[in-house]
Amino acid sequence: MFTNINSSSPLKHDWPMLDGPMRHARRNQLVIVTPFTLSGAMAPVTLAGALAQQTAECLACLALLQLVRPGAPVAYGSFTSNVDMRAGAPAFGTPEYVRATQISGQLARHYRLPWRASNANAANCPDPQATWESAASLWACSTARANIVYHAAGWLEGGLCASFEKVVIGLRDAAAAGRLSSAGRSKRGGSCCRGDP
Repeated sequence: MFTNINSSSPLKHDWPMLDGPMRHARRNQLVIVTPFTLSGAMAPVTLAGALAQQTAECLACLALLQLVRPGAPVAYGSFTSNVDMRAGAPAFGTPEYVRATQISGQLARHYRLPWRASNANAANCPDPQATWESAASLWACSTARANIVYHAAGWLEGGLCASFEKVVIGLRDAAAAGRLSSAGRSKRGGSCCRGDP
């Protein structure tokens, strides 16, 4: 059993989002802290600023959980993207999202933490846009060596809906990415409970 929490960006953790993870930590359950930071909305418009905020929010909560129970299993979560400045809606699968995902993987390895990423897209239906955005997101997760990938299948419209067709496409693509990413790795493999230095 594990939990995934989001901070109340910018730079805030509210009580319900801290109470649950603290209970999990006391019982030695994995907690993934995933700040949902959007460049231009609740985070600085620059990618560096948004990633600095994401890291600060994540590490602050992880430090608290280690005070609650030293050695409790924790993971670094990333979900930094940008905002469509015309509509004000989150944009996924964009070049900025891909770069943020890859840099987040480097940050997680720097801190020697397992890392959770996402295979997200903002398309309204399983069309070429959904395929391209998901492929870009999954490529970033794979090349940056994510330990856990959320939203790997079925996700559409930034998480507002799902489709059976997208589940089939997503599972096929995730299996292919898994085969490709494991081809060049050592036999030791990855784990959701430790970082892959």
